[in-house]
Amino acid sequence: MPTPTIKQLSEFRQHSSALVKEVAESSTPLLLTQNGKAAAVVVSLDMWETMNKSLTMMRLLTILDNQPPETDLPFDGVMDDIDAMLDSYGQ
Repeated sequence: MPTPTIKQLSEFRQHSSALVKEVAESSTPLLLTQNGKAAAVVVSLDMWETMNKSLTMMRLLTILDNQPPETDLPFDGVMDDIDAMLDSYGQ
């Protein structure tokens, strides 16, 4: 992930449309600060979807890793289930 650009929340309020367009075009996150502290992050939709899919994949793999050893789950079937769940997030 690229290093975020840092802006004050007050600047974001004044120039939100231009800053959102910049984030969408550059895929560089925007870190918003309030009173000198990190308050929020603005990311492009593509980056958010990628991060969400990655998180979903990690959660599913953690669930699978915590299954009892005697559970016999076919790898291809599990991967098909993961692909279907990830596809459902994109719709």
